[in-house]
Amino acid sequence: MLTAGVTTVVSCASKPNVDPSDDDNDIRKDLDLLLKIMNEAHEVFLNYANEKAVLNLNDYQIPELNQLFDLVNPTEKEVELQLDTPFGEKINNFLENNFKTVFDEVNRLITNKYSNYYVNSMPFAFKTSLSNLKVNYVDVAALQKLTTEPIKDLKAVVVNYSFGYNGSFKTLTNPARFNIKYVTTNNQSDVAKTLPDLNLFFLHNFCLYWIRLTWNKNEATGDQSFSTQGSKMFWSLGFGFGDSRNSAIVYTAWTRWQQDLGFVSRD
Repeated sequence: MLTAGVTTVVSCASKPNVDPSDDDNDIRKDLDLLLKIMNEAHEVFLNYANEKAVLNLNDYQIPELNQLFDLVNPTEKEVELQLDTPFGEKINNFLENNFKTVFDEVNRLITNKYSNYYVNSMPFAFKTSLSNLKVNYVDVAALQKLTTEPIKDLKAVVVNYSFGYNGSFKTLTNPARFNIKYVTTNNQSDVAKTLPDLNLFFLHNFCLYWIRLTWNKNEATGDQSFSTQGSKMFWSLGFGFGDSRNSAIVYTAWTRWQQDLGFVSRD
């Protein structure tokens, strides 16, 4: 399916040279500030991922991008690119260079905001060696069945671009990963035609799944309503379990799913 969005994996670890004179309280404060800085950067990365979620190949003079469509098919639906090959390196460099503009800007903003702490260092380090690229098949014929809008000669794949980076503050470092799903196509306008119907189809079936999954739980409810915002459609679904922990789990799962899916239409 045509999905675009992000997922992240974040962990925190102290550098080997942690100052033994720092007491636990100071370390906790440093850790809180580091996580705050990481979250600030994460929000910028999310905005970038949403704004750039559709790659229109007609905007770039890079012949290798067109070869992505030939890598996957109904039989082989996912291919991982080898970044040590000329082709894989070319695609990785293209995506990395595009993103590094934002990454470098985040470094500049955080450094200026916390200038007392970053005198001769940067808060974030990009880890090119941890990058990963996968190409996923998109069934264009199935998309055509989901929309009444005509689409012709459309090609599309989803490129999953994952990279690693470190966030640092004083003696702490925080390794993290960020994943961007690019809908890569030769016809952006036709992709935009399919997204409203695809959003409705996907959200409808996902919500039905949650209703079936939770129907037997105590006080379960399925309060369904539609709202339309531009070309995006959302399904608002309410659950009441009488158990705050269960409710929190469902809410977290739902909001994370929305965030990771991140349907985007660019006309």
